[in-house]
Amino acid sequence: MLDKKEQIINAAPNSTNIQAGRDVYIAGGPKELIDEAITRDLLEIRRKRFFGEYDKIPNVLRLGNLLASGDYVGGSSEVKANSLLKNSPY
Repeated sequence: MLDKKEQIINAAPNSTNIQAGRDVYIAGGPKELIDEAITRDLLEIRRKRFFGEYDKIPNVLRLGNLLASGDYVGGSSEVKANSLLKNSPY
C-alpha cells in the first residue's frame, strides 16, 4: 500500500472530490428533504411520548445532535427552531 503522501486521485472532468475525516455539508443541498426528515422525527417523538415504554430522552438528544452537527444541519432554520421549541420543557 502506498503512503498517504504518495496516493494519487484522478478526477473525471467537471467533478468535485472531497477528502474529509468526517461528514461534510455542502451548501445548497435539498432543504425540503431534510425538513421532511426533521418533521418526521419530531412527529414520531411527539406521538410516542405518551407510551410508558417509550424513552423520550435518548431520541430527543439524538434529534438535537442531528440538528446541531449531523445530517440535519442543512435544514431550514424555521423547521430546526420549531423542532427544538417543541421538544423543550415548558
